[in-house]
Amino acid sequence: MKRIRHNHLAAATFSLIAILFCSAAQLAAGNAIVQPNERISAKLANLQPGDTLFVRAGTYSESLSFPRNGTAQQPIVLMAYPGERPLITSSETLFELDESYWIIDGFIFDHENADSDAILIRSNASNNIIRNCEIRNGKRDGFDIKAGATDNTIANNIIHNFFKSGADAHGIVTNPGVIGLSVLNNEIFDNSGDCIQLYSDNSHPVSSYSKNVTISGNRLYTTLGSDSENALDFKGVDGCLVANNDIFGFDDKAVVVQKGCRNIVVEGNIIRDSQRGIEFRGEDGKSQENMTVRRNLIYNISDYFAVKFDWVDNVQFINNTIAFVQATGLLIEEEGVTNSVFKNNLFFQCDSPSISGTFDAVYSNNGWFGTGAGDLAGPNDLNGAQPNVVDAGNYQFQLNASSPAIDAGVDVGLNYQGTAPDLGAFEYSSSPTGVSDANDIKAGIPSAFRLDQNWPNPFDLSIHKETTFNLQLEREAVIEMRIYNVLGQTMQVLFRGALARGQHAIAWDGQRQLGGLAAPGIYFIEVKAGNARAVRPFVLVQ
Repeated sequence: MKRIRHNHLAAATFSLIAILFCSAAQLAAGNAIVQPNERISAKLANLQPGDTLFVRAGTYSESLSFPRNGTAQQPIVLMAYPGERPLITSSETLFELDESYWIIDGFIFDHENADSDAILIRSNASNNIIRNCEIRNGKRDGFDIKAGATDNTIANNIIHNFFKSGADAHGIVTNPGVIGLSVLNNEIFDNSGDCIQLYSDNSHPVSSYSKNVTISGNRLYTTLGSDSENALDFKGVDGCLVANNDIFGFDDKAVVVQKGCRNIVVEGNIIRDSQRGIEFRGEDGKSQENMTVRRNLIYNISDYFAVKFDWVDNVQFINNTIAFVQATGLLIEEEGVTNSVFKNNLFFQCDSPSISGTFDAVYSNNGWFGTGAGDLAGPNDLNGAQPNVVDAGNYQFQLNASSPAIDAGVDVGLNYQGTAPDLGAFEYSSSPTGVSDANDIKAGIPSAFRLDQNWPNPFDLSIHKETTFNLQLEREAVIEMRIYNVLGQTMQVLFRGALARGQHAIAWDGQRQLGGLAAPGIYFIEVKAGNARAVRPFVLVQ
């Protein structure tokens, strides 16, 4: 059995399954319960660090405020009673959070179509977690996060229908100066503005922009056509990871990055079924710098471009798959790009690249299938009619065993199998490194995606060297496998990459991503494979 040691930037995520661990003891000493005929606010006032307030199912017409800070060791928890879903409604701000170390978990927040922000995260708020909630129905922003708010997490929520005709109403908006925000595994849709906007205006210098933002694992879309704007609109961020999001349905650009943003990694996203894909452009006298765009899948783009660059320095555009674009797959115009790299990309049924602006870049080892390379024709390119993917008609663009794109790339610093990297977003391997050897893979072809309970569980480090997670895939897929604690903090990223169809066993030895053994307690193993997701709890003892 081989243990996995893939290091990859990751951030906290959460699951509804966490509330299932509320035992009778947790509902007793140190905690309280709100009944439907009571007010939440009255009992919030009495909470101390380490306390939990459980709220029974019912409708609570009130705005909430929070009396004091929790601590890193003893957060204060406001949580739906296990198995129930309380509804909190107000036409005023639903809650303002200017405190630290709170966990808010499991509620429906309805803003009653009010013309104000639903939730305010203020300047002093830090290390708070809002998770497993539904936030809906307003005419301004779902979340408005103020400058100075630090290390807050918005995870596993549904945020929708913040809409005012002809006006911006965003799912989440940040002001300049937000630090360390994590937006993870949410579903955000049908807003008249953007799903997520990282804001600044012309008066803000780059030094005041938001920093260290993670936007990962979200589903961002609209069914409102031209009545919505973008999935992601970045106007003021210096340092951001945009990873593994599913983005679709936009009549405008799905993603736009502008106004001098810096140091952004866009990785592993699916951007699809929109008028335009992703645009990077300088604006207001500010060029953009240090953009890494890798291993993204962009397809079914109806007009203008799949990807556009204008006035961007140091672009690393590598190992992307761009397919079924009724326009150019790549547009470089006006100030264009400088000091940049375009390698290992796979273009399939697109118009040829359009390069009319500055183009100071090295380019090679790209694949052109049903697509002309035009001015981007470079050394060691591939040209052909078909890249031989798993099932293009069903948008499964993983390479099959006969693909000419296998081993046709050049080393750009990413992990790969074989003699050289493959072209496009998906690395083909019939026996991925770090996963069980062939003798460890059980016989039989799986018929469904499934994550089994690990063994041993509890995992006792004084007895066993590792615990093993068995994963079943009915088709080849790119997966992510991560371990989290009950606060949603990442302990270890076990594996990220392509796995073949079949059954796989992946082990964990109790080591944390940042070194040292994880503390005894309850943990969660999460596996994502495309749109499928599975989570299981387990116990670590020492």
